[in-house]
Amino acid sequence: MKTLIIQPLEPLVLSSTPIASPDSFIGSHRVLGAPSPTTLAGFLGSILGVNLNVNTVLDSLEALYNELRLRGASDPVVKGPLVKFVKMGGRELDGFYVSVSTKEFAPIDALVLSEGICFIKRDRLEENVLVEPSFRLGVKLKRGYVSGENKTVEVGYMYKYSTSFYKRRGGEVVTPLFLYATKINLDGDKCLIGSLGGEGRSVKVYVGEDSELRMYADRLSDPREVEEGCYVALTPVPVIPDSNVYTVSSHNPDAKGLEFVEKIVGFPVVQGEGVSVPSKRIERLSLGYSIALKARRPMIFMLPPGTVLNCRKIKETKVNRLIKTLWSLGFASLLKLN
Repeated sequence: MKTLIIQPLEPLVLSSTPIASPDSFIGSHRVLGAPSPTTLAGFLGSILGVNLNVNTVLDSLEALYNELRLRGASDPVVKGPLVKFVKMGGRELDGFYVSVSTKEFAPIDALVLSEGICFIKRDRLEENVLVEPSFRLGVKLKRGYVSGENKTVEVGYMYKYSTSFYKRRGGEVVTPLFLYATKINLDGDKCLIGSLGGEGRSVKVYVGEDSELRMYADRLSDPREVEEGCYVALTPVPVIPDSNVYTVSSHNPDAKGLEFVEKIVGFPVVQGEGVSVPSKRIERLSLGYSIALKARRPMIFMLPPGTVLNCRKIKETKVNRLIKTLWSLGFASLLKLN
């Protein structure tokens, strides 16, 4: 097992919902704290030179997974991420971090289980890292190479988006390193520069070894590998309900994607703050934009990263085909809690 390391070179645009058009300026653009698995898989396919010969966006996901398997990827393509943070000057913060909500990361060793609830140690709270979106406006430029006009803003193509900034609770800005366990083969294991997420944001990517990540290898799972126990979701857990109404307050046996879930515990809570019922949330998740097909993938429901789950063993043969493909691309990547 190797370590895939993604190092952002500038603030990333990691959308969980589509970027807003001028007609929805009063709305909001939600971002993820780490790349969506479809975003990461498309990025890997791009730098590996994958060409897809398909006609639909859903077929493209399965075809992309198959192509990545041919290049050495296992099932799932990646497990993770576990996140390291780097301070100004290049010094890394101690240990790995995981999502404890959609906008916050906490050190793994600051999480404790007690009476079926996951707590964040109160005396470690200042070590947490917050994800703070920064609102920006974008425009489409009309270039005058053919008509002879100067470069101008094209009418009707203004939009808004958010980039993700990471700050410790004390206000110090840090930079994330996303680390994944994988068997995928990059070109000679070289350090490569590519574009990840929206707005052409640049990252450095390379495959190496990380002895600290190997310590957690046995605790990283996807839903087909889980044993009975308590896990925290490192990536969104896809949910496809059979009806138009779905709540996370009770288990819905008709919802595809939760076959491995015995109980949804909810987000970790701060130890000693008197909170006895962890919050639970279900959100919409955009599966991103397919550059190969020049089309947007559909939106689905998800349990956000950071959701703590009591899991059970399942039979893979009973899993919906789309859900199985999403799991294989890295959705519902799980870390077992001690």
